[in-house]
Amino acid sequence: MVNYSLFVKEKLKSIIANMASRKDEFVKDPGKDFTRRRKLSFEETINFMLSMGVVALITS
Repeated sequence: MVNYSLFVKEKLKSIIANMASRKDEFVKDPGKDFTRRRKLSFEETINFMLSMGVVALITS
């Protein structure tokens, strides 16, 4: 079971990294969003949103 958990975590990291390399496809304003260095990168923002859980996003 632990191996499966690690597999899923690594797969998710891989997918997020892939998304970060093509982030223009996932943002509202591709020429502007996530172009400057911010405190939270695209990957960190996605990870944060996933860690919050769906309920927190719905109530926001």
